[in-house]
Amino acid sequence: MKNNLYSKLGCLLLLAPAFSFAQLSFTNSNSRLASPAFHSGCPVSVVDWNNDGLDDIIRLDNGKHCYVDVHKTNQQYQRIFLGTFSGSTWAMAVADLDKNGYKDVVAGGAFGSVEILKTNNSGTGATLSSLSNSNFFLQNLTMADFDNDGWIDIFLLR
Repeated sequence: MKNNLYSKLGCLLLLAPAFSFAQLSFTNSNSRLASPAFHSGCPVSVVDWNNDGLDDIIRLDNGKHCYVDVHKTNQQYQRIFLGTFSGSTWAMAVADLDKNGYKDVVAGGAFGSVEILKTNNSGTGATLSSLSNSNFFLQNLTMADFDNDGWIDIFLLR
């Protein structure tokens, strides 16, 4: 009985590649974005920025200028300018650092320090600040509550 089961599983595994060549379809929906021709070339995050249950797109233009494409219920997007980072960024992460209901953006790169754009309570803009003693080349970062104290922590790779 056991050998019969293994032989059936083996046959399925041998046939699996035949089923893996199915054609995937893709619909280009760039026209729904506030600026369809916008190409970042820099860090991008997809996250529910304003806690409305819809994924929003956070992008940096020219590695500095932070925009949020806010997903609206009609499948369209509204662009919001949050602010400008000082240097050209390589790394970016998004989380609600101050628990005001809007995600904040942390970024850094080759020049300058790691900076935070803290989104205001209405989601119409942000305030820029720098992390102290962070004047180093930042290659990657992530954020989570690593020590389970209820506050978001920043993990940097330099």
